[in-house]
Amino acid sequence: MPVVNQSNSTIVVPAGSTETVNGNNDLINSDGGAALTTLTVNGFDNAINQSNAIISLSGTAAGADVINGTSLEIYLLDSANLVFNGHFINIYGSNSQVTATGDNVTLYGSDDRFVTTEASGGGAEIVGNNNRVIVGAGSQLGVVGDDDFVRSQYGGSTSTAASLSVDGKNERLVGSGFFVLAAHGEEDVFMGRNGQNGPADTFTGSNSTIRTAANSNIVIFGDDDTVAVREGTDLDVVGDGLNAHVGQGSVLNINGKGETTALDTLTGSHFTLSVSTASNVELSAANVTATIVDNVALTVARSNNSVQAYGSDTINILSGAASNHFLLGQNDVITDGGWNSTFEINTNVGTATLKQFGADPAGIVDLLNGVGGYTTAQQAYNSLTSDSAGGLSLPLGPYGSVDFVGTTSLSAANFKIG
Repeated sequence: MPVVNQSNSTIVVPAGSTETVNGNNDLINSDGGAALTTLTVNGFDNAINQSNAIISLSGTAAGADVINGTSLEIYLLDSANLVFNGHFINIYGSNSQVTATGDNVTLYGSDDRFVTTEASGGGAEIVGNNNRVIVGAGSQLGVVGDDDFVRSQYGGSTSTAASLSVDGKNERLVGSGFFVLAAHGEEDVFMGRNGQNGPADTFTGSNSTIRTAANSNIVIFGDDDTVAVREGTDLDVVGDGLNAHVGQGSVLNINGKGETTALDTLTGSHFTLSVSTASNVELSAANVTATIVDNVALTVARSNNSVQAYGSDTINILSGAASNHFLLGQNDVITDGGWNSTFEINTNVGTATLKQFGADPAGIVDLLNGVGGYTTAQQAYNSLTSDSAGGLSLPLGPYGSVDFVGTTSLSAANFKIG
């Protein structure tokens, strides 16, 4: 086994040989043969041009070794520092720093620092724990392990966003405009730090536990996810079974799968909610401004929320929920089990239905913009007629009617003229 002790030299390693080079600032070339070479390099700032080889590096903390080649097995020792350019490489390290340019690169190790760029074809993968990773714009990276920190670089458009797949626990994924695919239900994924109005980071996966950074822009595709949304975050969720605690100043948009599907449960306060498709949502939050589209099942469990409903929504106000405001749409059905609820009408409501309204003596139906033609609350009360089913009906002319199901104990105090 030849040993070469030289620095600042050009060294040619014969293909198929087993050779050790001790030195710094060397240029170590292959002779171009196809046989498997075994090479050990002890030193730093060396440039190594090899393919089809097993290479061991040590003693490189003082400066990076550069390897150019393909079909390599690289072993890093003694906190090595490697810059690699090539394809189809396995790198084994621990407490090392690796910068890799190319596809089909896999780093096995823990406590490493890994920078990967231009891995847009076959991608790159890091397998281990406690690694710190930078993934280049447009690159693909698989992360298998726990307690990793991954930062994506962003080239300024969605076409150059980085793509990540993750399979582990306690992963930290930060940066702008990247896509994350969760292999399984991931535990404690941290995402964000891309600005509330910045390019969105997208997470695809179900049964995961996710935390967002404050001031972030996140999109989640998946079912049965649990999300902690820090303040000042835009979160767009496509799926159902969401369990989210939402911070102040955040904007949450839900795209569910229907009003009888798995329940989305929202807690927190002082955020903005949009429900953009038919969904099943429980608002266990306070001081929320919400807009819901047609055919949404909404349960309101807390107080001081403002909800703009559209057509054929089903709204259930629970006991203990107080001072909530609702702007009704056509054919909404509301069960009022709360206190001091206000139902505003300023357009055609078709046949709006209010159940249990008589059990809320402080409840108000507020007629805005001349709806129904009433000029006083007493006039509206006097216009109540039987609904022929044990309740009362308030005719609104071209604006439809309000059916107070099973309710006869109303007074003029339950009405207001905008």
